[in-house]
Amino acid sequence: RLVSKPVEEVATPQQQRMHRRVRECGVDKRGLGEEDLVKVWEDVLNNFEARVRQRWVQALWRGGVPDSVRGKLWRRAVGNRLGLTTARYEEMLALCLSPQRSSVEG
Repeated sequence: RLVSKPVEEVATPQQQRMHRRVRECGVDKRGLGEEDLVKVWEDVLNNFEARVRQRWVQALWRGGVPDSVRGKLWRRAVGNRLGLTTARYEEMLALCLSPQRSSVEG
């Protein structure tokens, strides 16, 4: 019969640190459900500048971001240096899709 070993016995020191940091956020990395991941990502968002460059956060990012925090997270990560608003985006989109623009280019 095979028995799984605790993560501390099989993980690299880097993986152990990642697991420890995730637990510090109030969850255990093993068996994280959607709700737990949301809790971890909300902690990352609340401390974005301090956490975004940490390897354990990058590993979580590669593992996927829950839908409920993805938009907020990407806005923080990408930023908005031009200060674009939803209204301005819709205005530019309408301009691109307008028939007048299509006939001038075509």
